[in-house]
Amino acid sequence: MEEWFLGEIRLFAIDYAPVGWAQCNGQILKVSENQALFSIIGNKFGGDGQATFQLPNLQGRAALNPTTDEVFPVYSNGGTETHALTINEIPQHTHSLSASSATSTKGAAASNVWSESSAKAYSKTANGYMSPQAIGMMGAGQAHSNMQPYVVANFCIAMTGTYPPKN
Repeated sequence: MEEWFLGEIRLFAIDYAPVGWAQCNGQILKVSENQALFSIIGNKFGGDGQATFQLPNLQGRAALNPTTDEVFPVYSNGGTETHALTINEIPQHTHSLSASSATSTKGAAASNVWSESSAKAYSKTANGYMSPQAIGMMGAGQAHSNMQPYVVANFCIAMTGTYPPKN
């Protein structure tokens, strides 16, 4: 009896699949050549389910255990390496500023306060919105890294082994 189950996935600290194992890289296999493994995973990870099936692709992915509330059902996948925030994902917040009613002879704000200018860029009317010349957009919609700290190892699936009995 072998020490692993057919279809079992393990992490290896080597950069190749040991004998009897295959890397979890999404490769497509023939059902006719791998009937026992196909009977376990079917085409849950891809393939047509008749002539072909696909191994799980764990390249650059973190494996999760399924949840009982179906938020993360078995065989599902998701997530992204990067993400650009939308306005709905940014918490409501305010920005404070300081201003002066004195006329400035310089175009740039000094001492971190704005002063009145002949262009009236900082106010149109009392309690009104500031001119678009005074406040610009920040950001630019670039994506940020969404990756947790990681260590890379080699996920492999057992192509041979004991057929796993149901509990």
